[in-house]
Amino acid sequence: MLTCYLDEAGGEQDQSTVVCGWVSTVALWEQFEIDWKLFLISYKVPYLHMKEFSQSKGPFKKWEGQISIRRKFIQDAHAVIRDHARHWVMIFVDHRIYKIVDVQCKLTETLSSPYAIAGRGCVAQLDLWNRKQANSDDLKCVFEDGGPDKTGLFAAMEVPYKLPSPSFELSRDRLDKRGILRKGVVQIQAADLLAYELRKHKKEFKLKSGRHPRGSLIGLLKIEGIVMASFNQYNAVDLCQLEKPLERK
Repeated sequence: MLTCYLDEAGGEQDQSTVVCGWVSTVALWEQFEIDWKLFLISYKVPYLHMKEFSQSKGPFKKWEGQISIRRKFIQDAHAVIRDHARHWVMIFVDHRIYKIVDVQCKLTETLSSPYAIAGRGCVAQLDLWNRKQANSDDLKCVFEDGGPDKTGLFAAMEVPYKLPSPSFELSRDRLDKRGILRKGVVQIQAADLLAYELRKHKKEFKLKSGRHPRGSLIGLLKIEGIVMASFNQYNAVDLCQLEKPLERK
């Protein structure tokens, strides 16, 4: 079996959403979990969460202003990912295009959010790629449980044909509303790192047209990619049409 662990980044503040993830075999992911936990233990931190890391919060507060150890930590994280992940997938959705299409078609009624579109796009491309393999394996897609539109993502898997249903897991251990501990899935932390790198590159690219990706992102993308795509106005309309026109009146 192959498994893809996915996470998202962006949102209204960025006016774009990216969903991305890593694909590998069950055996490699099992070894990844061992090596990732050893990597975290070596730095005396319980998990990797890029928002906390970038802002020097939580377990990363101790490294505030310490550029060398922060850089080494990320380099080592990348090394563990490169040793175990076999492919990546990523889909971008520009919120401006989403809104333009929604004026013309019933996009929100069909695909309720940029996150739902991007998540659906990743699963669709993974499913297509996997079915083309000579010896295609079963494929499981696992999303981070804190995504912005879980219901919409489930619904998007039926548009315009049925795709494999995603599952959802936390990226790190947390207590639920009942006070029961839910175990995290550390493989999603690797997807969080990729999502962060892509979001940062998008923001820097807007600030400086033609800016090259950071070396850290280039290193990660040396792993073979399945698809890197941006959602555009034309494929949005195609998805909205389904069996009958859904134009707004």
